[in-house]
Amino acid sequence: MDHFESLIKTLLEHENYWVQQSYKIELTIEERRIVGRPTTPRPEIDLLAFKHCNNEVTAFEVKSFLDTAGVVWNDINIEQDPPPEGRYKLFTCPIYRNVVFERLQRQLIERGMANEQTTIRLGLAAGKVAQPRNQ
Repeated sequence: MDHFESLIKTLLEHENYWVQQSYKIELTIEERRIVGRPTTPRPEIDLLAFKHCNNEVTAFEVKSFLDTAGVVWNDINIEQDPPPEGRYKLFTCPIYRNVVFERLQRQLIERGMANEQTTIRLGLAAGKVAQPRNQ
């Protein structure tokens, strides 16, 4: 875990979230087939933030990219099926996101950490966002 991720965790806890780092999603073989990635390793969510009073869970992707131009908006804003290689699959691939979030909710329910009404959403914490290029 990097320092930026630890900083975001601290900020979320200050806002009364309960936060778990590096949460692994246990996709079944059938779920991996549905998303077109039968041999993919377990998806990992950087920070899973629970807000009990809202019955809400936010799956955060955390990227510092302080030594680069930063997160490029088009990299996370363009939908793609099947899931692309690399980063941002939860942002860019609706099928992948739906399967992962359904499995996440089932895992959380099995562990007594959520219920059927728990809302799951996606979040991004970026230390640096790339400036758009002049057209």
